[in-house]
Amino acid sequence: MKDKYATFDSKSKEAFNIAQLGSLLARKQEYLSQIRYDTNGADVLAYNVATNETRAIQVKGRIHVHRRYLNRNLWIAFPNWLDNNHQAWYLIPHDILVELWGLEKIQNLDEGTFSLKIPKKLIESLGKYVLGSIVF
Repeated sequence: MKDKYATFDSKSKEAFNIAQLGSLLARKQEYLSQIRYDTNGADVLAYNVATNETRAIQVKGRIHVHRRYLNRNLWIAFPNWLDNNHQAWYLIPHDILVELWGLEKIQNLDEGTFSLKIPKKLIESLGKYVLGSIVF
């Protein structure tokens, strides 16, 4: 599946990622509403039936932080391809991800963006933010 995903255009990748995130959140009684226009950095809103809370989420195809998402109470959702047919998904407050990853990493970039594969050391820190996994 990872090979097929690589052939998708950006809109198809976004739709695919939102569908994967939605299926994982539904298992936790949390339901997505897609936002027509990127609002304050969010792609979707997730409503939790049990807690009556709503989260604004930016959905990414890989780990990503950006200066423009700081201090907005925004969550970041992203997958980590474990192999060609298996994704682990993470859901974490953006500002906590910045702290765990190291704020200096985005401060030193002219564009304010930092996006790479998840460093092994960071994966250890993300344990409690694993949302679940998808097997294709």
